[in-house]
Amino acid sequence: MALLDQSLFHYSLLSIYLIGPPTFISLKFLQAPYGKHHRPGWGPTISPPLAWILMESPTLWLTLLLFPYGQHFTNPKALILMSPFLFHYFHRTCIYPLRIYRNSKTTGGFPVSVAVMAFGFNLLNAYLQARWVSHYKSDYDGGLFWWRFFGGLVIVEWFGWAVMTWSWAGFGFLLYTCANLVPRACANHKWYLEKFREDYPKNRKAVIPFLC
Repeated sequence: MALLDQSLFHYSLLSIYLIGPPTFISLKFLQAPYGKHHRPGWGPTISPPLAWILMESPTLWLTLLLFPYGQHFTNPKALILMSPFLFHYFHRTCIYPLRIYRNSKTTGGFPVSVAVMAFGFNLLNAYLQARWVSHYKSDYDGGLFWWRFFGGLVIVEWFGWAVMTWSWAGFGFLLYTCANLVPRACANHKWYLEKFREDYPKNRKAVIPFLC
């Protein structure tokens, strides 16, 4: 059973690295059709708030389901380390959909196809992060734990999460986030430039302030 779990974790970790490059390349040419980039032709749609709740939900229920089965379940450091992840996704799953509810009628529906892909990624990622923190991380007694935790806590996510967990799982999450969101940030920047033209600050950067 232990070998099966290790194999599942290993191949899941490999998967998050393999899906990053094709995600980045595809999003350089084709933006996911939701929010500012909403457009027809992507199949059935559902309410955006409902889509966000459903597709982000694995980060909560799967994490809470897996965590008690880890060998570090009773370790206070493991619980503390998992908390920022859960707080972020509680906001993402429960608070953010309520905030966009008022505007959802004017922004159009959310494609079910995109929501399903996001749901699949969140299943994979929640498994990796929860399983690493609760079971596979082995340096909770090391002297660098608190330095990494507080150092990561003040740095932009998910770079901060990668520092806090100090793991290939956390770093893989960071890389996939960049592969997914950097092209979208560039597309959003272009959208604002085209829509607001002279009223949009020309020196504003798409990804990193003052740099790019």
